[in-house]
Amino acid sequence: MGLREEAKRLREKLEAIIQTKVNVALFGQPGAGKSSLANRLLGRAHAKVGAGTDTTHEPSWYEWEGVLLCDLPGYDTTRFPADKFPKQFDAFSFDLYLCVFEGKLHASDTRFFRELASQHRVCLFVRNKVDALWQDGKSEDELRQEIVQDVRRQVGDPNAKVFFTSCKTGAGIPELQRAIFGHLDEAKADKWARKAKELSEEFLGKKHAACQTLVHIYAGLAAANGLNPIPGVDVAVDAGVLLVLFKEIRDDYGIDDAALRKVEVLVPTLAPVVNDVLAWATKEGVMLLLKRFAARETTKEFAKYIPIVGQVIAASLGFAITESAGSHYNDKCFEIAKALLEAELRSK
Repeated sequence: MGLREEAKRLREKLEAIIQTKVNVALFGQPGAGKSSLANRLLGRAHAKVGAGTDTTHEPSWYEWEGVLLCDLPGYDTTRFPADKFPKQFDAFSFDLYLCVFEGKLHASDTRFFRELASQHRVCLFVRNKVDALWQDGKSEDELRQEIVQDVRRQVGDPNAKVFFTSCKTGAGIPELQRAIFGHLDEAKADKWARKAKELSEEFLGKKHAACQTLVHIYAGLAAANGLNPIPGVDVAVDAGVLLVLFKEIRDDYGIDDAALRKVEVLVPTLAPVVNDVLAWATKEGVMLLLKRFAARETTKEFAKYIPIVGQVIAASLGFAITESAGSHYNDKCFEIAKALLEAELRSK
């Protein structure tokens, strides 16, 4: 396969990544906190949150760059009876389902789950508002076990797992985040890892790995579209492609100007890293970064990336330089995001 063919394949691969959508449905009784949970998972206040019931009167889609959470209307209400709900909202079209409930699981939710099971759809049970779980004379562990046993009895699955979450304190949401990732196929899991809110260091690591896949693809395209000569070496790459990549990485980590200012205050030793990330956001900065790695990457083999970028591109010096520069940028953004996450976890 020649350079042109490899570049075409990379563009198609990148387009497929961009077009990948993750569709997650949240259903359950009104007032269980579906909208609040959607906001927590995305890390952004997209969903309207109400104190009463039936806040959601129509299906509400909340999208962040290919990740879509659908807050379905309250199931089996006067306005949306259970027998019409599946057809009314194309209920079997989602990648994953979260049954969100407060207290014990309702019989109407069980009926909908059984319909999902008959369609071989995956549903996770989420007992929300666990911060308010209390009953005189019983420990929290005892109450949790009662809820788990009730769910298993109602759905007919002795191994059904229940996630206990609190949108108020954040308890249990990192575990739910990981479970969603684990129940998606590889392409959708990567999209989820990149776009959902990092709530644990483990999930942040998955975000870093998903961004690294982007690095290989964009680096291959930058090497194939040689437009800008790198000072000091007889190699030209497309710096504009790397600018797009670097912005994509920053967005995936949630690194904006406010985040950069915050990390400088919280971790002053990271000020040089912040300055580098800002400097490399310009074409001039990208070229300086490439020049730095050009001096190091004169004889490096990238055979392990051949399945991603192709043999011709992987063997080029341009790819060695751009891939190293992109990886370095990913690592620096990861470092900033980790510092912000650690500060957030300490404050709880």
